[in-house]
Amino acid sequence: MEQLVVLLVIGAISFINWLIRKSAERRAQRRLEAGAPARSPIGDADDEPAQWQSPPDDLRKFMEALGLPSEELPPAASPVESWQPPAAEVPPPLPVPITAPAVGFQPPKFTAPSEEVRRLARRLEMQGGTVKSTAIGESSRVRDMLSSPQGMRDAIILREILSPPKSMQSF
Repeated sequence: MEQLVVLLVIGAISFINWLIRKSAERRAQRRLEAGAPARSPIGDADDEPAQWQSPPDDLRKFMEALGLPSEELPPAASPVESWQPPAAEVPPPLPVPITAPAVGFQPPKFTAPSEEVRRLARRLEMQGGTVKSTAIGESSRVRDMLSSPQGMRDAIILREILSPPKSMQSF
């Protein structure tokens, strides 16, 4: 259906264009019969091109059109020197401070829980409670989740969802 409408519109435009051309031809025939020279419907293609005038003549006509006296021509423009920014002095690079590594620094080592902590944990287990150890050497769900790239993506998305809106956060 849409194709039919498009074809009808194109046909109507073509028909109108044909009518305009036919009327232009009839007008040209009437002018020839009346003795006037025929003109092209597009424009005067056979007319002589305008004579080229020197720049002072163009300038004089422009000045007259503005209502200014044509005797007072504006001064000739002086050549403009190209402007270059002043050369900026580049300061020498700052010296990089050399720092010696901290002497005697060792990361903290994991120590086994003391006997008292173990005794309290056993007592808690006997009472029905559970003891969750999050020692450095043991793995946790969070550590397992953050160890893979997909888990990191999930953690970032969860943080964006569960954190307060950006407008409410203080920076």
